[in-house]
Amino acid sequence: MYKLSFLVIVLSVLVICVYAQSPTPISTPAQTTQRPVCKRNEEYTDCGNSCTEKCRRSTQCPTVCEVGCFCRKGLLRNSNGVCVQPYLCPYKNYFG
Repeated sequence: MYKLSFLVIVLSVLVICVYAQSPTPISTPAQTTQRPVCKRNEEYTDCGNSCTEKCRRSTQCPTVCEVGCFCRKGLLRNSNGVCVQPYLCPYKNYFG
């Protein structure tokens, strides 16, 4: 009886060891295809430039594709981060 119990235990440990050594697929969280909700006067794009035009003088930026919400065409981002018509920018900061 003891021999049978010992044999079952040894086989169980062996099976567990073999199972632990086998490669198991790593599950990755499912990527969401849901686009974020953009603020007013913004639109989502897969390839936008983080150096969008702003009310203050624009600077030279490299063209790098970034995913996210950007101001709609013809709008500028003000100091509060809101996309507005150029005429709504403070005159002292807008060099159009």
